[in-house]
Amino acid sequence: MRHAYAAAVAAAAAALAASLPGQDGETMLENSAPHVGARLAADLGYTGSGVSVAVIDTGVDASHPDLAGRVSGGHNFVGPGGPDDTNGHGTQVAGIIASGGAAPGVAPGATILPYKVSEDGESVSSDVIARAIARASADGADVINISLGIPVRNPDIDGAVAEAVRGGAVVVVAAGNDGPAESTIGSPGGAPAALTVGATYNNVTSSLVSTFSAGQKQYEVAPMLGVRPTGGPVTAPLADGGYGRPGDIGADARGAILLVERGSGGEGPVYFTEKESSSADAGALAVVVYNNEPGAFLGDVSEDRSGAEYSPRIPILSMSREDGLELRGAGGEAALEVFYNPDHVAFFSSRGPSSDFYIKPDMVAPGAFVNSTDAGGGHGLASGTSFAAPHVSGAAALLLERHPGIEPSRVKAILATTASPSADAYGAAFGPSEAGSGRLDAAAALGASLALEPPHLVMRTSPSEPSASAVVRVSQVGGGPPPDSLDVRVSEPDGWSVDHSYSGGEIRVRASGGGQGSGAIRVLHGGTAYAVPFAVSEAGGSISASGGRGEILLEVLEPGGWQYARALAYHAQTGAASSAPLVPGAPASVPVAGPGQYWVEARIGSPDGVQRAYAGAVVDEGPYAQWQAPGSALIAAAAAAAVAAAGLRGPGRRRLWQDLPP
Repeated sequence: MRHAYAAAVAAAAAALAASLPGQDGETMLENSAPHVGARLAADLGYTGSGVSVAVIDTGVDASHPDLAGRVSGGHNFVGPGGPDDTNGHGTQVAGIIASGGAAPGVAPGATILPYKVSEDGESVSSDVIARAIARASADGADVINISLGIPVRNPDIDGAVAEAVRGGAVVVVAAGNDGPAESTIGSPGGAPAALTVGATYNNVTSSLVSTFSAGQKQYEVAPMLGVRPTGGPVTAPLADGGYGRPGDIGADARGAILLVERGSGGEGPVYFTEKESSSADAGALAVVVYNNEPGAFLGDVSEDRSGAEYSPRIPILSMSREDGLELRGAGGEAALEVFYNPDHVAFFSSRGPSSDFYIKPDMVAPGAFVNSTDAGGGHGLASGTSFAAPHVSGAAALLLERHPGIEPSRVKAILATTASPSADAYGAAFGPSEAGSGRLDAAAALGASLALEPPHLVMRTSPSEPSASAVVRVSQVGGGPPPDSLDVRVSEPDGWSVDHSYSGGEIRVRASGGGQGSGAIRVLHGGTAYAVPFAVSEAGGSISASGGRGEILLEVLEPGGWQYARALAYHAQTGAASSAPLVPGAPASVPVAGPGQYWVEARIGSPDGVQRAYAGAVVDEGPYAQWQAPGSALIAAAAAAAVAAAGLRGPGRRRLWQDLPP
């Protein structure tokens, strides 16, 4: 699915760039930056002035006219000389943050500190990433942007992020481009201390989405690239169109929505453009193409493979094979619509969950077809979470200018909790594992008078604790006591009851129920809306945990008659993990590598099966166990997947950068 998306993005970006003659540097960023409130911030006088933003990437082209005077210092970790950019990825990231040209960045007054960790944008070791984070922190960077990563959790990187945050830097990282599969966020995206950003579409013509329903059921579909909005619902009978060849399409196609299969059945290729043309010639109102292999895909009808002049006449959508087979031969009425939805989470954006103890991503921002500065003095289009993250880094710079000296955790909380809701094509809000708190709203963050911490919650019940509680701390951003009263409302997931109260600067919530789900604590104060998403679930086992000298002491409470267990303890900031077996009747503990807060997960075996249990503990004193971090991991790159990560720089010019391997 990722490869299909990459190829589709390549063609669409080339076509889009080619359709914009004479507008180089004036179009896409002017849709993404205003869409997240950056222009309103500028009208209020906030440009990120006096704030430094480190860009850990392929370097930055400091000679670019739009970045002139905005780039200073930095370091080259991959060779001699300065951190110049010959690849372009880092320059695009920097431009989204601080470009001062015709399309200003989110924080055009900020200073960029470039840290070059890759020459060609194809590979970089985890050790170099960690060293660059440490160097940027030591150099006094106020914000650190990391638009790269590895596909697995790495305590070296996560630990460097945690240390930088403790040192006073806001660390903003890209979630990765392995979506839409779940649990596809690696490092540093999964670092608890980081502000992790997924990607939405942009406020441009790349934001088309579609709905499709048949037989009272809604299906997940995607418009092929090159399709235009329908201007309203299209309702018609559903008819079978085979592979979409003229000979496959019957007389019942006229006035119908055709369901056709991808491919040709082995009789030579039948391109999507041919399927659309044949269906339109037969009088069909729309085409839905289902995959010829498991899963979903994205198609492209932006141009004819034969080179002939072509433009689709009717909507053509893609669908998974599973859904297509379910509908084949079903008949009946169907309905579809194609329309713009810029806050839809992008297909490629990596999803959580990345932990049982916290929510990732933290939020989302525009990351599709973003126009920005490019190495060599030009401009270009780019798509990927790599380009969503710098929108948030720029917003962090604005907030630091607005509130000098504010702690990184509060910057993260304000940006995340003031985000705008992000909904799918059917109007349903994306869940926390897809969109975190929602889409960046820099203007709302600047106008916020409150900080709500933490910016998200995870609550879990167990046999010994049938209800779960949590606290959100409320404070005035500018100082002073918290409000005496607060308008607090809670959206409850199905199967759960969530009570809440507010007093003394604390919102206390208690959840009880069964299964798993997600909701949000919503606060309205001073004209600003805040949201703290939460996840709730029910564990089958119960454990108690308490901190000892260099270890966590454990006791299995449920299930009774358990036979064996294994416990894993995770450091809440670095993700460093250690484990130990547990045996009935024997003292139970897990050694840890240092002081701090730990999360504990246990898998408990009993005659009734394996149950999971969760707890937390704080360890203050040693001696501590020696723990060896894994060695350096590499970011692999492949041309097809790379396009999804970074997009293109113009007609037919591909950028090879990939945050996560294919």
